[in-house]
Amino acid sequence: MSTLLLSENHLTNKGALAFWMVFQDRVVVAEYVNNLFPRTREMLNNTERIDTVLLSKNKIMNKGIALLCDALESNAECALTHLDITHNDLSDPATKFLVNALPHNVLLEWESGNEFTDKGKLQFQRWAEHGKLIETGTVPYAHFKLHLCGDQGAGKTMLRKALSRESDSYAMGFGKCAEAVAKDEPDKVTERTIGMQTVCTKLGAIELCICDYGGQPDFHFQHSWFLPSLNGLYAIVVNLQHSIQKQRGQILYWLRFIQACCSGSAHVVLVGSRADSVQDRSTARQKLEQLEQEIYRKLSAGIPNLVLERTVFAVHCRRAQDAGTASLKSWLHTHCKQELAQMGAVRMPKICKDIRDILPTIRRAQPVMSWSEYERWVKTEIRHNALALHLILEASNYLHDLGEIVFVDKGSLQHWVFLDPPVLCERLLGKVLCPEWINGKPPLSVCSSAEEVASHIEWTDCNGDCSVLMQLLEEFGVCLGFNAQQQEDGKQEEEVGDDLAAADPRKYFFPAFFPSDSSGTVTHGGTCGPALKYCCSVV
Repeated sequence: MSTLLLSENHLTNKGALAFWMVFQDRVVVAEYVNNLFPRTREMLNNTERIDTVLLSKNKIMNKGIALLCDALESNAECALTHLDITHNDLSDPATKFLVNALPHNVLLEWESGNEFTDKGKLQFQRWAEHGKLIETGTVPYAHFKLHLCGDQGAGKTMLRKALSRESDSYAMGFGKCAEAVAKDEPDKVTERTIGMQTVCTKLGAIELCICDYGGQPDFHFQHSWFLPSLNGLYAIVVNLQHSIQKQRGQILYWLRFIQACCSGSAHVVLVGSRADSVQDRSTARQKLEQLEQEIYRKLSAGIPNLVLERTVFAVHCRRAQDAGTASLKSWLHTHCKQELAQMGAVRMPKICKDIRDILPTIRRAQPVMSWSEYERWVKTEIRHNALALHLILEASNYLHDLGEIVFVDKGSLQHWVFLDPPVLCERLLGKVLCPEWINGKPPLSVCSSAEEVASHIEWTDCNGDCSVLMQLLEEFGVCLGFNAQQQEDGKQEEEVGDDLAAADPRKYFFPAFFPSDSSGTVTHGGTCGPALKYCCSVV
């Protein structure tokens, strides 16, 4: 093994390209290659492996790192164990190339003298922790997630159901299933996805988890927890009945939304729904294809982390056997197989597999756990009482990326683990954010107690502690808690009785429940006065 020392050589992207060519043992007739890397060529000619590459104090930028990573991935004889890239001109985009290309056993020096933000540093930290998790053992696993994104009424829910079944027929081939023949009513309340819904299906030997995100803007903020994922594919669904201008606006919105949520690269495909309802299906598909080409030309440089696929699909979203739906499903299968071929044998950490296998037994009885409960449960169930905290954290992040649990490792949310994601997305956030619940006749007043909120959300089925529910809602920004025993000049407010204050010392203020006049302007009369008085004093 040998060390390639290139520190303090003013090496730029051009030099990195030369290194890439030489490292792959390509025949390159270029003066700067021969002058800069004679020892490298000699080592390669002697079939001598390089295990240490020191590139500190140069002028390599993100593009140069991308080239170096290409070299590492293309060289089957690579035995790299140490890479030093400190004191260069690197930023967050370089993180993606490094964590995807480097084996977890490589000693990587990266932080000093570069411009990585907290987001990039977190990626490096997760990569290092995942390496420690891999060391505990792995099992074969082929898993992908398809994220269906799009505005309300685009047809995502029906497409999810169509992709998850093999046929539109009932058993024995008689008749059509209800989803295939039901009337198309996207504006009907019962047709809408509340929060997020998931379903798992099979593409041959590949497991595909399909995530259907509620298109109403009220739910968008929670989607950011689930869009970043391992082996994620993203389908932006638009209604082909809409104008090209409206489709363009929706596609651009979701492209930027996905980019903002995903730190690594993301493959995005465009899907036009309701192809059965347009006058000419072929023409509608061609227009969507032209729109994709236009967006690709304009935004390919502006959204570097996104890979916009050059194929579009026009589907009858209610039919699994529709030609467009079948073509999309076939493309997904082919794409997943190609990704697996590039990644090699995909393996899941055994700890994660063990936790995943026992999740169904606990979800129904206890869908929400505090972190301390969860940690004890994991150690007990997988019979590994000495399991280190950092491994449990990384295993939980891994399972969150798979969509098996919800574990947001920040703020007060890090104290809780949702073993059953639909509880959070549908029964909790979905219910309190649903426009019909807010704009109709809210069962809660603007100012409510924890017990009142819990009774309407059916929280007692998940967790008996109402304070847990309110802590979560406050963290999500849905409500604001304040002390109902406010005092002025040393005296308790007359509005709050002694008995009520003793039984329920805190109240919760819901801004969304403010009544509004016909123009949509919030009014502050009636019962909202005391709530505002308390709220303003807290703020």
